[in-house]
Amino acid sequence: AVYIPWGTNTDIFVPNTLQRNQKSQQVVFFHSCGYDPYRKGTDLVIKAFSQIADNPDAFLIIHSQVDLNKMFSELTPVINKLIENKQLEIICKTVPPPGLYELGDVYLYPSRLDGIGLTIVEALSSGLPVITTNFPPMNEFINENNGALIDVSRIYARADGYYWPKNEPSVDSLKAKMLFFFDNKERLLAY
Repeated sequence: AVYIPWGTNTDIFVPNTLQRNQKSQQVVFFHSCGYDPYRKGTDLVIKAFSQIADNPDAFLIIHSQVDLNKMFSELTPVINKLIENKQLEIICKTVPPPGLYELGDVYLYPSRLDGIGLTIVEALSSGLPVITTNFPPMNEFINENNGALIDVSRIYARADGYYWPKNEPSVDSLKAKMLFFFDNKERLLAY
């Protein structure tokens, strides 16, 4: 066996040195979807967040490298309303490591399929709790001490026989996990 170090550079991905304001009621959810928003569950993030957006303390930042309105045209009215209400910011550009993790309080990653799940470990190393799919490999990193796991509503195979099958994370479960961090804001200080 040969050990090949593959992972996250913990000298680059570090917790934000600014302490979270204990008096702040706002919870900032952060989601990075790169070039594949569908696989990484960006549509699920938008749907779940829109269901808690009546809370003025909810804020969502999405980092993408593609135009989400083109990718999810059916969600354009929802996206535009959240932006208009100043509850959503979409950052569409390439950002070198350590990325934009420092902007959030909680990392959202309802991935339908992953190979390594590297952004999960990057977010953890950056001091964020992670809400991700209760399915391999995503659930191999997360437990109740460092985040929350989203229920899977369906599992199905890819046509190419990829190692892991695809899954469909539950929007209702994602929403419930997001609400958990509103009800337990003090937990955000522990990460």
